[in-house]
This record gives sequence, C-alpha cells and structure tokens, in this order.
Amino acid sequence: MDNGINQIVSRENTYLPMSLLKNQTMGASSYNASYLRESILRIHDVLSSASVNAHVINVSAGPISFRYELELSRGVRLAEVQYCASDIALALGCERVTIAPVVGKYSVVGIDVPKRSADSVYLKEVLDTQEFVENKSPLAFGLGKGTTGNNIICDLNTERHLLIGGTTGSGRSTLLHSLIVSMLYHAQPDDIRFVMVDTNGLELTPYNGIPQMLIPVTTDERKAAGVLQWLNTELLRRYKILSYAGVTNLDVFNHLVAEAGEMLPHIVAVIDDVFHLFSPKDDSAEDLLRNLILRGHVVGIHLVL
Repeated sequence: MDNGINQIVSRENTYLPMSLLKNQTMGASSYNASYLRESILRIHDVLSSASVNAHVINVSAGPISFRYELELSRGVRLAEVQYCASDIALALGCERVTIAPVVGKYSVVGIDVPKRSADSVYLKEVLDTQEFVENKSPLAFGLGKGTTGNNIICDLNTERHLLIGGTTGSGRSTLLHSLIVSMLYHAQPDDIRFVMVDTNGLELTPYNGIPQMLIPVTTDERKAAGVLQWLNTELLRRYKILSYAGVTNLDVFNHLVAEAGEMLPHIVAVIDDVFHLFSPKDDSAEDLLRNLILRGHVVGIHLVL
C-alpha cells in the first residue's frame, strides 16, 4: 500500500480507487466438490453408527475452516452430536472439530473443520463490497472474514476504543494497517483526522503527508506525552462546545451544524507500542490515557493502542 499512500498526498475530498489494493491471488485448491461430498458422507457414517439422526444441509467455507451445518431430527440432543466430535475428526483426518449451535437457526448445529492450510484474506475482498461501501460510519473498518466466509466489518464509533495485542508475527501490525487503510478508503479529511505516535519510527511513518493526518507522526518518546496532553485539552474544548450547543455527543452536534459547515471531525489516535510511554517514576501518561478512554468517545476522540 506504500505507493498508494504516496499517491493520496494533497488529494483533498476524494475517495481512493480500489485499484491501489492488491487483488486476491487464486491458488490451486485441494478442496473441490468431490472432497466436500466425501466429507459429508463420512460425517453421516459416523452419526449413523452412533444412532444420531441428523444430516448435513449446508456447507460454507471460511479462510481457516469449513462449516458443515447439521440439522437435528426431533428429540436429538446437542450433546449426542458433541459426543461424536472425536470420531468425526478422525474420519475427516484432522486433529479436532468444533461443534456448536448455529445462532438464528432452529435445531441446527455447526461442525467447524479446520483446513489443512489457511487461505489469505486480502483487504480488498472486504472493502470492495456492498456491506462496506454502504456503511455510513466514517470509522468503519474491515476486520477480515468469519468462519463461514462472511465479511467482518467493525465500527470504531461503536467499539469506542481498541487495544490490539499479540506476539511478534501474530498479525498485530497487519490488523493495525488494515484498520487505518479502511478508514482512508471510507472517510474524508472533514470526517476523520489521525494522530499517530510511533516511538520505533517504523510502522506508522509511511502515513506522513496524507490529508487525514492532523500532525506528522510523532516518533520522539519525549514528545509523545505532549500529544496525550493535547488530546486531553482538545477533549475539554469539545465538551465545552457540546455543552454550549446543548447536545450529548459528537454525532448529534455534527448533524445540527452540518449545513453551516462547522462539523468537528472524529480524531483517531493510533499509538504503537503504547507501553513505551509508561514509566515507573511517572504515571502522568497513564492518567492522560485513562481520561481519554473514559470520556473521549463522547466527543469523537478514539484510541487505537
């Protein structure tokens, strides 16, 4: 996405073309119709041997597993199917399967069977969909795909703040970039502004120069505390504005002043390696973050830590 970032400098009030994102590379798949038919027969054989009256009514594919939806006959209990989990896993040649009710469907349980190798999910697959394009929130972002291959789209305005954790190589940075790029595809500079702190100076500096940046990426640990202090000052300023307008949150305020063009953009503060800001001798950064977490979402200030 680096080339795409460079192309959007000074491009005010325009949406990015999807052509900047990579297309999914279609590799050869070992999972064909005959494999799925054979798997269904094996599941039926196991259940029949255990005298469990149920049959597969649907199969869907996610990036890491297949889901076989099993309709239970009247009187068949979930525990009877779960008792067969080890035998089903053995019949399908996998270590284990997960069996649980399918939400929203009567007498239907899902058997989740892991794939031998996970499929890559490209961000474009999620963003170039009707679900994402028609989402009205400027803080919507693509999270990935679910067990059945459905698109998972979240809204930071609803989640309020995010804490992203994980060991090296677990995909933490990939998730962070997916979130940022999703918002760049969905929101104008008038809708959202970014404040970024990256004390390592590696992950977030490529975003310098994009119209949605409020200030350049902060890489100096000594200046990071100043960013938190500014955010708290902005929080107090916005509370006063909303109080004067007689409204209770930013969305209501922006709806009232939209015609006058005096809307306040959402501020998304992205802080990479947040623990670098904490000091055993000084807890001021922790106090500033706590105040932003408790009160920031009301006035459109959201933290991604």
